Amino acid sequence: MPPGVDGLETLAAQGADVIITDINMPEMSGIELLEQLGCERRQLTALLSNRPTPYFADLDNFVAFTLLDAEWNVTGVGTHPLAVCLGTKCLVTMHRETSPVIDAMRQSYSRSFRRIALSPGFLLYALASHLCETYTQIVGQISDDNQTVQDNLFRQADERMFERVAELLRAVSEFQKVVVYAREIVHDLSLRRSPMIPETTQPYLEKKAGLLDRLSADVASERELLSETGKVCVESAKQKGAGNEGGYAAPPAFRIIRDERYGDSQLTFYAREGQDKT
Repeated sequence: MPPGVDGLETLAAQGADVIITDINMPEMSGIELLEQLGCERRQLTALLSNRPTPYFADLDNFVAFTLLDAEWNVTGVGTHPLAVCLGTKCLVTMHRETSPVIDAMRQSYSRSFRRIALSPGFLLYALASHLCETYTQIVGQISDDNQTVQDNLFRQADERMFERVAELLRAVSEFQKVVVYAREIVHDLSLRRSPMIPETTQPYLEKKAGLLDRLSADVASERELLSETGKVCVESAKQKGAGNEGGYAAPPAFRIIRDERYGDSQLTFYAREGQDKT
């Protein structure tokens, strides 16, 4: 479809099954184009903000909400907002970064997307399904990284190992919040009475909310194991420090700042001796 004003004229004359638009375009921005289709600028701006918590709103012509795209890499988890506007005849997604979830949807339905796109309810289910698949892959990567730490624990229970454990612990805790946020949104979609959300789709969405619950529990288990590993590193550092002879430079000691409960799990915070920063 042509951009801006030309695209709107083409849409009015010919209609469209799928709309792909940039945010920045000449003459008319993507935001302005969506306004012409019935979205509200205030809500669109809120959807595209980098808010750390879920967003959900009932509009006149759309149900609007945000999810968080996530990617796991060597430094931890990276997240990007994925904004969604769901109408009775369309589903619009907006994202500033490349979206692994949307890319996966395109690959899965590349041959039959036009047929599937005629059903916004199925598109909504496909979005939730691919989000769960993306998160499941990340849980697997977390488990692999955690296993690598455990394999090296008794060969290298020193400061570097502790720093790696602390880095993983922060990333895993952040990712668990992402999963919990997604579960809240998908669960809400499965229960909300709205002409934009087909009742036939809602039982399948509730199953995906249950899967997100289980993924959250799996992440909590990985985090608890990392927390225990951190304690082992602290004790190892203290023992090496106590037995320091012959000029051996023992790793600096760490101390426990506090323990916090998070659901059914316990999170332990550490800091170097003489410092308050975890």
